[in-house]
Amino acid sequence: MKPTHFTKKMVTLILVASCILLMQAVSADSNEISSSQASDTPPDYETVFPDDEIREIYITITPQNWTEMQEDMETKYGEFGSGSMPGHVRMDAPGGNRTGFNISAGMNMAKPPDGNGPGFMNQEDPVYVPATISCNGETWDHVGVRYKGVNSLMTAWSEGIGKISLKVDMDHYEDEFPDTKNQKFYGFKELNLQSGMSDASVIREKLAPEIFQDAGVIAPETAYYKVYVDKGDGFEYFGLYTLVESIDDTVIETQFSNGTGNLYKPEGEGATFEYGKLNLTHFEKKTNENEEDYSDIEQLYTILHSGTRTEDPESWRSEFESVFDVSEFLTWLATNTLMKNWDTYGGNSRNYYLYNNPDSGTFSWIPWDNNYAFMEGMGKGFGGTGPDRMNRTQEFGFMPPEGMNITIPGMQGFGPGMDPAGMNNPEQFGAMPHDGMNMTMPEMDEQFRPGMGMGGSVSFSMENVTDRWPLIRYLMDDEEYHAQYVQILKTVAESSFNTTNLEKICDQYHDLIQSSIIGPDGEREGYTYLTNESDFDAAFEEIKSHIRSQYAKAMEYVDSQSSD
Repeated sequence: MKPTHFTKKMVTLILVASCILLMQAVSADSNEISSSQASDTPPDYETVFPDDEIREIYITITPQNWTEMQEDMETKYGEFGSGSMPGHVRMDAPGGNRTGFNISAGMNMAKPPDGNGPGFMNQEDPVYVPATISCNGETWDHVGVRYKGVNSLMTAWSEGIGKISLKVDMDHYEDEFPDTKNQKFYGFKELNLQSGMSDASVIREKLAPEIFQDAGVIAPETAYYKVYVDKGDGFEYFGLYTLVESIDDTVIETQFSNGTGNLYKPEGEGATFEYGKLNLTHFEKKTNENEEDYSDIEQLYTILHSGTRTEDPESWRSEFESVFDVSEFLTWLATNTLMKNWDTYGGNSRNYYLYNNPDSGTFSWIPWDNNYAFMEGMGKGFGGTGPDRMNRTQEFGFMPPEGMNITIPGMQGFGPGMDPAGMNNPEQFGAMPHDGMNMTMPEMDEQFRPGMGMGGSVSFSMENVTDRWPLIRYLMDDEEYHAQYVQILKTVAESSFNTTNLEKICDQYHDLIQSSIIGPDGEREGYTYLTNESDFDAAFEEIKSHIRSQYAKAMEYVDSQSSD
């Protein structure tokens, strides 16, 4: 049985009584915390996630704590703006000549025997520091703030761009400051401030979840925030961010009938569900962390690979649907493919959550981190000027399917001492090939070819998806599920991905955020991903053109299936 999904307005109505009682209970004593900060405050979606306005948030960090943040980052990723990280070779160093050559997102490289993998993909989270935040006339003390992200964080730090995604934990320091125990920001424990790295339009993280929601897929709420940081010399504008609701904070509480189940944030080769590759340590528990029970993941894996899939498809479908919301997954797959998302399941084994609702016993698929959606290639950064041009055959010629001994304009190989065999050796791998290069290499064919883990997007037909991604491949191999997918693709394309409606929405967001991005009150040098102000308008036109193109390709594929 499919889980019940609740809207934020329903939650507000359900919890409004408790909010009123809480406000009545608050003493006139000035030492009492306000209702916006109390642990029992229900999530105030209207205040935190407005649809048609921009909020401002002010973050105060002492000079000492700011220095601690920067030194921690230098230890993990090298000097700010150096274009390199400890133990890795810059592409503009001797033997390479491509300044700003980005490390690919989610390379998913084969790990060495010790299981640690390439160092840059195994960095622990940046350090938290205490801060004070203010918003909408309210102030919260002793909250935790840290940098967040993987590829976006590394790229911004390497490029010397101060606009880096931030995570705010409202009660991170509750042990030191008991008054902040279960402290909330208008009912929210965590704030994810996404920087919009690689997005000159600053719209992808806003638009993608809204399309998912409209299509019927669980997705977080989002809103625009102008972020100001005082690190000792007064408040500085760090740029326009997208606030994204935390899945483990309020999404599972408000959009499911029961929020007490297991929530997983999978990442890594063991999270592809490929046969023989399951690794439970690659399924990070975000709820019920103290319970060492992953039997629900193991059950999902076992049923997925059951022999009945080919021997008795009807029985397999029935059993599989008892543990996995297939309809919701197919809706996500169709919608995600319409967007053309490069950094999620099918291209990288990350950026999704799995939630097991105790009321239904089925897993729901929840998308996350959409800054590489609505793109023709992963490297398309800073207003279309990024080095993703390497992914375009008209500029660089056809990429040969074998060997790394190829010549690309503007590049002299991949760094000193590099050879094809060295690609399998993380210690020798001094510099990574760029996002979206989509090349095949000897002895690594199943690891790196298009759609196989360097970051890639799947086609509407899913023909480029192999058994490495069985949740897609097995469902597409099943006639009934494939037929459902084609029908869902048609429905979503004609409704939630309607080009006329989406272009209007894009224009509305363009007008809403324009003055916060460009112009006298816009983002400033060193805190923006624009190379020039014209990139902003151009990015919106590219996204609208991309949407039209994807819609046309989707309908062409749907028509081809109906004519078969």
